[in-house]
Amino acid sequence: MGIFGNGYQPQYPAQYIPPVPQYNVTENGIIWVQGESGAKSYPVQPGKNTVLFDSESERFFIKSVDTNGIPQKLRVFEYHETVEDDAVKPSADMSNYITRDEFNAAIEKLMAKPDNHYNNQNNNNQNRKGNKNGKSSF
Repeated sequence: MGIFGNGYQPQYPAQYIPPVPQYNVTENGIIWVQGESGAKSYPVQPGKNTVLFDSESERFFIKSVDTNGIPQKLRVFEYHETVEDDAVKPSADMSNYITRDEFNAAIEKLMAKPDNHYNNQNNNNQNRKGNKNGKSSF
């Protein structure tokens, strides 16, 4: 017998339960979504930021929600693999520069000249002070 004593069971209206989207969260914490629409629909706690990787292209998203639960503008970035090349050429034109050895040789050459500015300045200072005999050379 039913609950009403007459053999009838009450019928309740069927409630619709929307499907819960399945998100791929890997063991290393990377969250994969399908495209920008998947990133926009991904739930984020208020006051938090989440990085979401697109499973359909080389893009990732940063989804932010403020403390009131209002989502901020979805930030979209692209990433590409870079390959290190051992033969990477420097971007600057190195032909205008000299080596350390060339620099040191040029300094020694300049210091050896008796008529360079540095030596003349030292000689003039000694002449003003007087020579060792106490006589001025002027």
